[in-house]
Amino acid sequence: MTNHFFVVDPQGKAHTRSSKGRTYTHTVLSYIPPVTFEDQCKEIGWTMGQNSDGYWKSVKRVADTGVLDHIPDFDPERRVQEARDFIAENPSLELYMARIGASALARFENKVEGGHYDRWVNQGWCSRADLAQKLQAQHGGKIYEAQVGKPPKAVASKKKAA
Repeated sequence: MTNHFFVVDPQGKAHTRSSKGRTYTHTVLSYIPPVTFEDQCKEIGWTMGQNSDGYWKSVKRVADTGVLDHIPDFDPERRVQEARDFIAENPSLELYMARIGASALARFENKVEGGHYDRWVNQGWCSRADLAQKLQAQHGGKIYEAQVGKPPKAVASKKKAA
């Protein structure tokens, strides 16, 4: 016999789990808040800029000199040619950074369109409260007690619409 479990998040979406052999008593849900591209850039911008700046300069040095800096390679000629091809496509650091920015914006927009933000995600189902506390310590979020059965029809229909 299959056991069914569910919880309903604050947005009204049902999170379900079924099992033939296990009983679940708790689950941990985490909220992914809505975010703007500017907020996301502030969070990762410094690292991305620093890494991208160093990467472009390193590849440029290899393309100009034909010498791999400190990277052992079985096919150095191929690596040098790849560096030269990269610099041909990205002749300036500014152009390279603009392309990275456009790519990051496109990835962000895809996440927004795909419903990645402003939602609750289930971090896992647990058979005991202490396991739910351990899961919560790892991922954050909030612990919910699992309900036995299938979610009510009104909640189930919200899930299908989302």
